[in-house]
Amino acid sequence: MFKSGTAYPPIPNNVFFEQVIACLNEGKNIVMYVQGNSMFPFICNGDKILLAPAESETLRLGDIVLAKTQIGVILHRVIELQENLIVLAGDGNTKQVEHASLDEVFGKVFIVYRGKLAWDASSFKSRLIWRCWHIFRPIRRVLLAFLKRLTKLTRTNDEDKR
Repeated sequence: MFKSGTAYPPIPNNVFFEQVIACLNEGKNIVMYVQGNSMFPFICNGDKILLAPAESETLRLGDIVLAKTQIGVILHRVIELQENLIVLAGDGNTKQVEHASLDEVFGKVFIVYRGKLAWDASSFKSRLIWRCWHIFRPIRRVLLAFLKRLTKLTRTNDEDKR
């Protein structure tokens, strides 16, 4: 048993995602915290997401999905739809893409929570913002560097006010 306030041992990714996928396959929604920054600036390390089971017939460009790819289970955005295959990329990635078959897509992100804010990841506004971001992929490295510096400055200023 763990006492209140103590840290739990980390769960290996393969064990964690095995359970998440099992729940999604049972039709359950999942709320989980995100680790990593491959989806920066739209989803950041520590943000919380609401994942619902994915239906391959309803997948659209711009959807953020949980899928099994050649590099493992990832949470990335659909940037291309083919007959039985999707192409995925992290919003923070400038070149790397992954591929997954439609039957290896398990969940779709509907809501992203950051602090007290929540936004609908599948809304028209979210898709429009993503399309603009996607157009800037060739120069995204410069934009990402600027956004990361701005985020760091904002955090520093917030900490100084405390």
